[in-house]
Amino acid sequence: MLLFCGLMPVAMIPPLAVPLIRHVAVRSLVDRRQRAVTVFLLGTLAPWLLVAMAGAAAMRWLPARMAASGFVLAALWQLTPVKRRALRRCHRTFPLTLTGWGAHRDCFVHGTSYGLGCIRSCWAMMLGLMLAGHDPVIAVCVQGLALVERRTRMPHLGPSAAILAGFAGVVALSATRLIG
Repeated sequence: MLLFCGLMPVAMIPPLAVPLIRHVAVRSLVDRRQRAVTVFLLGTLAPWLLVAMAGAAAMRWLPARMAASGFVLAALWQLTPVKRRALRRCHRTFPLTLTGWGAHRDCFVHGTSYGLGCIRSCWAMMLGLMLAGHDPVIAVCVQGLALVERRTRMPHLGPSAAILAGFAGVVALSATRLIG
């Protein structure tokens, strides 16, 4: 479970961060562009990997039948103003120093800031996904929702809340079929 929880951010974050990866690449000197993007991604993944380790430890005590509740919580979270503010933070960019350790520091801090904003925005969806056992079909759908949220400047979160509520229904139905 720990391996799965650790690999999930590595698979899901880079496609979500493409606009900020582009920002880091364009604002870095050509000879250090790849390093800048790598340091940015390390900064982005660091907070998520800590959350993944905590989540994997918590999974020992949380029963899988709570997956539907996780997606209901995610649907409700989509409708809060806090979610909207967190999502706006995902679009924020920072000025970057061009050379030296300051450049590495700025890329890492920018990545960490993005990772923390992403956690604030997506924690509920990831909780539902974790409780659903990282089902591949649900993971692709959650990734699609997150991509739509990131690619739209002012996304309408009502439809994604409805989709997440639908996931809750599907997960609950599949759980009753497995039990019964």
